Amino acid sequence: MTKVDYEAAEREFVTSNISIRKLSEKMGMNGWSAMAERARKPDASGKTWQDKRDEYRRKVSEKRIEKDASRYVADAEQMEFEQIQAARAIIFAGLEAIRAGSVVVQPRDITLAIDKLQLLLGKATERTEATVVGDPNPVSRGFGTDPEFLRRLEELSRGARDESVGSSVVRIEGAKQH
Repeated sequence: MTKVDYEAAEREFVTSNISIRKLSEKMGMNGWSAMAERARKPDASGKTWQDKRDEYRRKVSEKRIEKDASRYVADAEQMEFEQIQAARAIIFAGLEAIRAGSVVVQPRDITLAIDKLQLLLGKATERTEATVVGDPNPVSRGFGTDPEFLRRLEELSRGARDESVGSSVVRIEGAKQH
């Protein structure tokens, strides 16, 4: 009769997908009922081999999920950093074009820029949106956060039209002429 290492058998059963029958064959047993009886018998902590297998699989699954989540967060942080770097490069290139006079900023450009800035700062971007109460971000309390100012600027930009291409002169319809 073959002496069976039940600790090794339990360890293999818990950490693999092997059945009791296949495990019994692998361990050189003539039948599988003795192994099955051993597997069903609770240990000192009250757990059967199946209980331990279920617990092991749950822990492996949790670790896998945690590892995947950590990788996802790291990838998202890297992507966000790269997006910020790209946005900064575009902004600086745009500012240089404005300073060089090759780009003329129109009122609609201003409102669009303010709208995007508000979005980035977590502020309301449309009249129907709500703002977060108690925003501690000091940047968000700067230019363009007054809702009345933004509404007026948007209304003015709707009637704006360019008087001449390449000129920075903009005439607002309905505004007094100087």
